[in-house]
Amino acid sequence: MMYNVFVAKQSIEIGYSNVGYIRKGSISVIQVKEMLVMARFTLPRDLYWGKGSMENLKTLQGKKAVLVLGGGSMKRFGFVDKAVSYLKEAGIETRLFENVEPDPSVETVMKGAEFMREFEPDWIIAMGGGSPIDAAKAMWVFYEYPECTFEEILTPFSFPELRKKAKFCAIP
Repeated sequence: MMYNVFVAKQSIEIGYSNVGYIRKGSISVIQVKEMLVMARFTLPRDLYWGKGSMENLKTLQGKKAVLVLGGGSMKRFGFVDKAVSYLKEAGIETRLFENVEPDPSVETVMKGAEFMREFEPDWIIAMGGGSPIDAAKAMWVFYEYPECTFEEILTPFSFPELRKKAKFCAIP
């Protein structure tokens, strides 16, 4: 791999190239091997988008799901009914945990985790904006590790290994 560094008077642009020496106009290109090294970059499993992407819920493998929702717009516009229908087609029993407030409280997260421990879902599916999605991720940790505290998971990269009890899906 070769990285090209384009040096101009007041700015530096960095781009990737696997070609030899390049000269563009009056800007010289200095080639540097492995100048930019990225040790690891990981993305979530699969990303679906576009028309019909929610239909992929039909393909989930499992028996139970909890849908974590915010204030109600996803329900009012029919998205929740559609998701529940797709999950039913997949043979997945679904329960709703509703009314996650903006900037969710610790109390809401702990109630959601308790709700999950009682129902024991294979899937945690968050629908809506950032608040239900963030709350559902925290609930997921406390569902799988009820002995954990918020203080223990505040440190970056300190999360325990997840996906032992449930998998996670977010539908923004």
